[in-house]
Amino acid sequence: MSVRFGKIRGLLLVASLIMLTAMSLLILVANKKEEKEEGGRLPFSLTYRQDGVSHRIQGFRTETAVCFCIPGNVSLDDVHLDMKAAKYLFIDGGQLGDDDTLSGVELNRIYETDASDADNGQSYEESASGQDSGGENRMLVMFLQGSKLPVLRLTTETGSMEAVNGDKEYSEAGFLEVYDADGRLVTAAKMERFSGRGNTSWDGAKKSYAVKLEDAEDILGMGAAKRWVLCANYYDGAYIRNQTGFEIAVKSGMAFTPEERFAELYINDEYAGLYQIMEKIEPGKNRMDIGNDYLLEVDYIERAVGAPYILLENEQPVVVHAPEKNCDLEGVQQFFDAFTADVESGNAAAAMEKIDVDSFAKRFVMEEILQDMDFGYTSQYLYLDLEKGILYDGPLWDLDNTMGRGTAVEAQALFVTDYETNYNNVSRWYAVLYGQASFRKRISEEYFLHFRPALLDLLNGGIEEKTAAIEASIAMDQVRFPAPRSVFMTYAQLEEHTAYLTNYLWDKLYQMDMTFGEMQTETDMEVALPPAEVKENPLEMEQSEQGEAGIGQGESETGQEDVGGERGLFGTLMYYRFHAVLLVMCASGMLLWYRCRKTGK
Repeated sequence: MSVRFGKIRGLLLVASLIMLTAMSLLILVANKKEEKEEGGRLPFSLTYRQDGVSHRIQGFRTETAVCFCIPGNVSLDDVHLDMKAAKYLFIDGGQLGDDDTLSGVELNRIYETDASDADNGQSYEESASGQDSGGENRMLVMFLQGSKLPVLRLTTETGSMEAVNGDKEYSEAGFLEVYDADGRLVTAAKMERFSGRGNTSWDGAKKSYAVKLEDAEDILGMGAAKRWVLCANYYDGAYIRNQTGFEIAVKSGMAFTPEERFAELYINDEYAGLYQIMEKIEPGKNRMDIGNDYLLEVDYIERAVGAPYILLENEQPVVVHAPEKNCDLEGVQQFFDAFTADVESGNAAAAMEKIDVDSFAKRFVMEEILQDMDFGYTSQYLYLDLEKGILYDGPLWDLDNTMGRGTAVEAQALFVTDYETNYNNVSRWYAVLYGQASFRKRISEEYFLHFRPALLDLLNGGIEEKTAAIEASIAMDQVRFPAPRSVFMTYAQLEEHTAYLTNYLWDKLYQMDMTFGEMQTETDMEVALPPAEVKENPLEMEQSEQGEAGIGQGESETGQEDVGGERGLFGTLMYYRFHAVLLVMCASGMLLWYRCRKTGK
């Protein structure tokens, strides 16, 4: 009898275990569904029609309100309500129905609203269920509108960004529409690939993306090409460092400087932020017209893996991006071995015979202005005419950590010749070249003829004009991505970031006036380089330096805790407390069943 009772008890325990497991899975699935559908609960969206095409704008939730971000090239008179889960929206004492416009709505104001299904003001859930719903359709709503900028509207194949934002290597097909600042549709194209891009910036809440079109398209007058970059500028509190640096480079005659345009980005009808659409650095008729010359990039060894590259003296890699066919990697290595030997032996005259002096002089002055923390380590592009044995420096790329944002936050004299010369090969090149009187003379000429006038244009109103042109869109972008963006001036406002950039450039102008104006250009100088060393794990060192500057343990540069995502460890445990209890119960039941079975009771 006891054996039979033990079997019955065992069956009950097994049944309890199955029930508990099923309950846990059901709750987990329900919670996941609830999280997934949270943004879809909104009872209405916005629609507008532009150049014959209809578009939708979905709202997103913030800590204070549900926000709808409207492009600046659209009139509010043309923006309509689309009531998805209700008949009316009661806002500020008035009743708006399907297809009513936002003509009377005040921007940047938080409204108390109630989505209802009847004229009596009863909420949608109350009418459907006959009881108070708890006010799920009562919410705070804010309408924002950006600057008058071009608009990019992307649609991904799956209609979701979850996989794209979750894995930088993942890509999807899709469709791209481009509208100019006046609202005209200027490009409609199929996307072959849409994916994430970036290195340390990929960890930010706002991500940069890469677009490859099926056919070459001329986007906003930048020339026809298939590949484009959508730059987030997430860590630049002033938003305009890339644009500012590129403008100085163009006005100063630096070859192949990428073109760019600011634009509002919408992905799958959701506002994705203020972006810069940029040309990708690559050989091509409308990009870098260098024929069969070699496109090179000095980069970290961790990023060079998987691509053809050669090594400089202290194991710093130079990646060969092009040509893809008939690449003479050994020839490239031999060129750099000879060039490096000239530099390290102090034979600057021989080294200068192997470079395009004009491009190196321009890059010297530009890097003095930028004080780029990546200078000589990553995103340092060059191109090589291997047949003639001539190396060119440029073009520029990735300037968000420049001009007072990075390791050198204050203007200093001769940054280029003194930036970690024991590790930095490019800095060593420039230190030796700077010893040549003829090179110093070329630097001084480039600065006073080209770079200084470009700087003065920016400082005498140019920066204010750039900021004013995108200020409303910056405000929208900051609502969409409110997390702290950097350990440097983390909580500063736009005005503070702009003022800091302006003051930095004034200081730099003064220092360069003194340095290049009093430069001795008659005789050569002897240059003594420190011994070359291998810089171990530069990315880890950079992250460590950032941590010392203010990132707390368990936090990322975005200011969010890494452990447990945005909720944090404690928040995660509390959020899944029911699952934890059920799992403990399941485990206890299993142990009890096993013990009963073993003892036969």
